[in-house]
Amino acid sequence: MPSDQFAEVKRLYGEVCDLDEPQRSERLHALGATPALIADVLELLGHDAPRVTRFARPVLHFLADLGTESLQPGDVLGAWKLERQIAHGGMGTVFLAQRCDGHFEQTVAIKLLRGIASADALAYLSQERQILARLTHPNIARLLDGGSTPRGQPYLVMEYIEGSAIDEYCCARQLRLSELLQLFHTVCAAVGAAHQRLIVHCDLKPSNILVTADGRPLLLDFGIAQLVGAAVVEGDADAGNRAYTPRYASPEQRNGRALSTATDIYSLGMLLTELLLDQGDVEIDTAELSPERIADAELRAIALKATRADTGQRYASVDALAQDLQRYQRHEPVQARGAASAYRLRKLVQRRWPWVAVGLMFVALTTVFVQRVLSERDRAQSAEAAAIAERDRARQADASSRRVSEFLVSVFDGSDPDAGTGNVPAATLVQQAVARIDELGDEPMVQSTMYVTLARIQHLVGQPEQSQQSFRKAIAIERRLDRPLQLSSHLHDLAALELSALTSAEAERNERAALALREQYAQDQPLLIAESLGALGQILLTLNKRQEAMTLLERRLEILQRIDPRGVDVANALSDLARGDLEMGANERAIERFQRSLELLDKSENGRDERSYSNTQHALAVALGSARRFEEAEALLRELLDVARKQPDGDSGELAWQLAELGRLLVNAGKAPQALPLYAEALEIAARKIGADSLSFAVLSNNAAAAFERSGDWAAAEAAYRRALAIMERAWPETDMTLAHIRQNFGYLLLRIGKLDEAGRRLRAAERALDSTENTLDLGRVHVELAEWHLASGRPDAAAAQLDAIAAALAELPPQIRALALRVRALIIAGKGDSAGAQRMLVEAEDLFRSERGDGDMRSWLFRVDRARLLIGSADGAQQRDGEALLADILLHIEPLLAPDAPLLAQLRAMRSGQ
Repeated sequence: MPSDQFAEVKRLYGEVCDLDEPQRSERLHALGATPALIADVLELLGHDAPRVTRFARPVLHFLADLGTESLQPGDVLGAWKLERQIAHGGMGTVFLAQRCDGHFEQTVAIKLLRGIASADALAYLSQERQILARLTHPNIARLLDGGSTPRGQPYLVMEYIEGSAIDEYCCARQLRLSELLQLFHTVCAAVGAAHQRLIVHCDLKPSNILVTADGRPLLLDFGIAQLVGAAVVEGDADAGNRAYTPRYASPEQRNGRALSTATDIYSLGMLLTELLLDQGDVEIDTAELSPERIADAELRAIALKATRADTGQRYASVDALAQDLQRYQRHEPVQARGAASAYRLRKLVQRRWPWVAVGLMFVALTTVFVQRVLSERDRAQSAEAAAIAERDRARQADASSRRVSEFLVSVFDGSDPDAGTGNVPAATLVQQAVARIDELGDEPMVQSTMYVTLARIQHLVGQPEQSQQSFRKAIAIERRLDRPLQLSSHLHDLAALELSALTSAEAERNERAALALREQYAQDQPLLIAESLGALGQILLTLNKRQEAMTLLERRLEILQRIDPRGVDVANALSDLARGDLEMGANERAIERFQRSLELLDKSENGRDERSYSNTQHALAVALGSARRFEEAEALLRELLDVARKQPDGDSGELAWQLAELGRLLVNAGKAPQALPLYAEALEIAARKIGADSLSFAVLSNNAAAAFERSGDWAAAEAAYRRALAIMERAWPETDMTLAHIRQNFGYLLLRIGKLDEAGRRLRAAERALDSTENTLDLGRVHVELAEWHLASGRPDAAAAQLDAIAAALAELPPQIRALALRVRALIIAGKGDSAGAQRMLVEAEDLFRSERGDGDMRSWLFRVDRARLLIGSADGAQQRDGEALLADILLHIEPLLAPDAPLLAQLRAMRSGQ
């Protein structure tokens, strides 16, 4: 018998030798043993039965139970009360538990690990548990706590996840192949992130990957299998065999050899195999899971490479596996198939099929060309009568054309003394045209055409207000000419100008009029209707009329899909809808739509050279950041930034925006100090290329202010906000939503640095503008901030009344806003002497904020400063020490997130030293 087969027989024998005979086969099937292995194990048990069964079973039961503590629902471990058993497996028993120490409510899963742990093993487990506790990733369930029972049995406290195993989720939802591969790619990204921290899972299988109702996969038990094998059953020769599932285990696991990241790659390959076979409705035996059965040759090659017996022949990393799957989705040659010329040529044809189709069409057209020439000759004779009528129309058009030409010549040959020298400025020519267009009053069609032409020239030479006025004159003429579609075109163009000038209300009115005309008169021209639907949808998004906007954008998409379901227009419509999803907080749906848009653009005629491709990539990065998938977003933005720097016009205003977008992402990811040099470069470029008094410069200054604020330099943030608002308040009306948000952010900063009078003015101005919006989130936040302003100004009763007024609305707002309100209420009651009640409420607020933002957000730690201050100010020595310890913990976590010389750090250090 080969050594690896013998090792597997030995392991299975150990699993079932203490069971009754009827249970042995059932257990072996459940463990995934092949029929051949089951026969070998049962034969061995048959030989051993006379010697072992009668006397050894009581001893084996005793030994099995010796290191396992019998816990029941209702028992308490540390801060946790066991509710019910939810799972039982080779590594131990899992209980659903609730926090019971009175601080706050929290549901967790507690895994009681099997085996007898020595003192050294428990120390090792504690050390490794700290490493796993710091493993934070949006797709990895967190290890929250741990310890040992009174009898020394180790246990782990983990985040409780409600979801379905990934194989059940894929089957239940009947995912398309592209959706399945995207889900698997997210799993790979999570595994890869853990590998970068030198943490290996060792037991990847469907039941350890749960998918939530909103489609987010989460990995369970990360690294716990390795802990069990290395510590809890230390000294057990079979430890390595207990901490894995045979169906997905690598050869090195089954043979007890050293494990590495390649172990997880093997398990991922087997998981991919199972998902693909399930999707293809292939009957899978409980023990037989082979990549050879995958129908698609390229996916089969990928799975085979991931599951090579030799670790050196597998993918070098999880990222390499994920990249090969992306190549497959992009119809590029996959690494696993090698570099055969025929294969690469076939992939090229698959990617560039439109060009190949054009070539074939050319051959076909050449074949029938002669026949068509003969047919056209006969047809031409019968069209002679129609040509006479067309000639008359042409003469009329020619007369209009000559009139336009004469008018243009007269403009250029006007009274300007520089006429004929080539030195007449464009602005002068425009003025001369404006002065003379009224001469065309007897020819309204020509006059309308000239006004529209002039409007476009005025826009190009930087005269936006004059351009709008010329469009309005053309529209007034068209209303008398009864040319509804021409009128709709002018209304549409004027709305676009008004939107770019941030006069959205006027843009809405004109685009609605254009849409109404097109829906009435252009039923046979659906592209015109789609154009107005898209434009009006974008305008409504800027006005925060989001529900109607998304309805219009969905209608536009339906029209375009009927015309050309794989066209560039459909891709762009998906991108616009995704941007709407982002504004409505539907981040995952936005990501999915952006990815579908990129797939269509990649297959379009221009492929990745299509201008909208890079724009959509950029928007996808923004969406990933909004979904807190920061690592994916950062990688994509850095890739786009590298491409932009290599362009001939790399030092451009566009580069400034790309730098700022990466800076904004880093701020949101808790890396604000890394964003500061990016913003410095962006502002320097913008000042040179766009202008230091431009709105673009103001927006960049505002974003830089947020970076300064999050890095702890509030003075620099204040200066940047003032620089931005000085420009914005001149350009935008008081009711503008963007202006309201910036005033709100600046007002709250002023509140925190003690400039209360100006803080109140800024927050009140933001409140007045937000009162007219549908955005209840921002309105709720400004009311909470005003309550804090009242409290800081010495008016606790006014602060309480402000919170009471929005109490009903708060229940519908996100955890972050509710946490801010709780914090203010806690400070109110602290001021009235109820320190204990205030501390309890602050703990609740901290946990509520952290539930949304996580410990990686600096604000989650700053939320705890109020409680630390209360404890330090207590007359109780024990509470003072608790406060000092809490403040030390806060500093430990936020120092890496702040600039080294940040004034905020200095303030907290001074508080710690009692200054």
